[in-house]
Amino acid sequence: MAGVRPARLITAWSAVLAIAGLLAGCGGGASVDKGGFSSSDRVTAQAALDALQKTSISGALLRLAHAADFPPTACFVHLTAQEPARFELFLYWQPYTSYNRYENARSDYIFFDSSIGADLKSDVFHVAFNQWQTPLIDALDQNLPKAVSTKPFEKCELLENGYVRLLPSSPSPGS
Repeated sequence: MAGVRPARLITAWSAVLAIAGLLAGCGGGASVDKGGFSSSDRVTAQAALDALQKTSISGALLRLAHAADFPPTACFVHLTAQEPARFELFLYWQPYTSYNRYENARSDYIFFDSSIGADLKSDVFHVAFNQWQTPLIDALDQNLPKAVSTKPFEKCELLENGYVRLLPSSPSPGS
């Protein structure tokens, strides 16, 4: 009888470990996309972006795009806090140079950074400009929030009506 008990114990532990392995490997937690967002993160982020449509921020973003005469060079949404959900929205425009016989126009770097969430009253916005002569690496170092380059983040786009939309993201490998 003593020999049977260890065999049953080993079999029971093997079953527990097998179930735990299946749960861990087969989506026991929320799956995330390449940017590190879960599907609920995406819904919450888009809701925060949509809330900006009720403010003057959409118009301000359009005026910045008009000043740059181009769509943003980059647009990112970074998840900074889960409860309550907070996101950092970052857009920037690189300078362009337009030469013609009537004008010698140059634009500056334009940076838009904001902290957004469900509560518009606690949202914070910041706009910065760097002269076009500033080397790109220096302009980014001075204005790019360090958090934007870490996961979880998603790419976004500024639409012609001033709305910001998350771009589709593919699932993370192995999800």
